[in-house]
Amino acid sequence: MPAQFLILRIVLGLMCVGFAFCWGRSVGGGRHEPARRGTGTTSWAVRTGLTGLAMIWGAGPDVYAMASWALAGISWGSGFFLARKPKEPEADLTKEMFPDD
Repeated sequence: MPAQFLILRIVLGLMCVGFAFCWGRSVGGGRHEPARRGTGTTSWAVRTGLTGLAMIWGAGPDVYAMASWALAGISWGSGFFLARKPKEPEADLTKEMFPDD
């Protein structure tokens, strides 16, 4: 594989990791309908799969492809975890703003 395509493969790998994170958040969010068009679970899965396959097109599965797939798996898991994590309650500042005198 020529060195000029290495930058393209690195960019595709980073895109694959980012798309996998969004896919994990979409799956972990539990929403049945996407908020906007193109942000559903299927859309992120297709984007992740296409960028993952584009990395091996012409070069075959090598160290760069395996590393990006591993990072995409970790990224998917972290996105899923962050979407499932309970949200912290917002601070109630009414007592500090309006003290009882």
